[in-house]
Amino acid sequence: FRVMTAAAAENHLVSRLNDMALGALTLNLIGVGDDLGLFYTLAPKPLTSAELAAAAKVDARYIKEWCLHMAAQQMLVYDKGSNTFALPAGGKVFTDPKYDKALSTTSSVPGHLSMRKRLTQVYRTGEGIGYGEYPDLVPKGTCRFFKPLYEVHLLNFLSEEIKGRLRAGIAVADVGCGMGVSTRLLAKAFPNSSFVGFDFYAPAIAEATQQKEAEGLANARFAVADAKEFGAEGEFDLVLFLDCFHDMAVADQAAHRSFTVLRPGGLVFLMELLAPDEDSVEAQLALPSCAELTAYSCHGCLPNARGEKGDGCGLGTTCATEKHRELFVGAGFKSLERLPVEEATKMWFRLLVARKS
Repeated sequence: FRVMTAAAAENHLVSRLNDMALGALTLNLIGVGDDLGLFYTLAPKPLTSAELAAAAKVDARYIKEWCLHMAAQQMLVYDKGSNTFALPAGGKVFTDPKYDKALSTTSSVPGHLSMRKRLTQVYRTGEGIGYGEYPDLVPKGTCRFFKPLYEVHLLNFLSEEIKGRLRAGIAVADVGCGMGVSTRLLAKAFPNSSFVGFDFYAPAIAEATQQKEAEGLANARFAVADAKEFGAEGEFDLVLFLDCFHDMAVADQAAHRSFTVLRPGGLVFLMELLAPDEDSVEAQLALPSCAELTAYSCHGCLPNARGEKGDGCGLGTTCATEKHRELFVGAGFKSLERLPVEEATKMWFRLLVARKS
């Protein structure tokens, strides 16, 4: 092991910053190409930049520059003999929907970066940022991230107890459902149960309702509602918070509302991002997910959770499980347990269940 000189350490840091800047710009341009259908247009065969522009019905001069950058970053392969560009080995990542989870960052990251001025402001004042303030790229990217994840993993994340209840037929509230991907998936998987997806963001509920009607789902519906006032007393047997509880400024009130709307013996199931059980900086930094999850938390989760006036719960992605337990037991629940599901841990999630007596 060799200790760097001060100059070498400074140069190394500058190099890292340059790499980060280039990566962010490339990611944004991949998103532009995805929006314009350039990768899909290239999938059948290699094309010159002019042929690609003509086939995609876009401007040739911009596409020439775009192709040069993609080739320089090894996102495309250039053939000198034919002067054409082609998808690289593994290029299905750009065209196969099963890889949407990876491509979702081409929407969510540029969307979050556009909020820099607001972030600087709230970092000074301690206030938060309402979800509606973020550009459409953020909810678009979030939906694109979770759709393939839910399709492959969500049913495996549910405990056998919960799946047994769902097969038998129960009433379920999916709180913070966004565009309703999880609600609709579960409604299809468990036709004996009824589902209501709640979200305070009206455009997302409108999209969820439209998709539900197109799919002809009779056992699902959607409603605009805040997490502190969803549902009616004793209406549900199961309440879901799927990767959203830590984003809520009203997380404490959401826990209390869950207790109110649940019938005796009801359950709350939370899918939260991976964090330690106890609040520890050392334990957080030991997680392989720490850098990525705190990046998203600093841009979105925590500003949302602080509330627009800065008086929210402010959980964020790093919220320790002990805080969840404090909120739910304080709301009247008998207990909150962490489920030992290795598949979820590998995907950087933890699964929690709160029980009502």
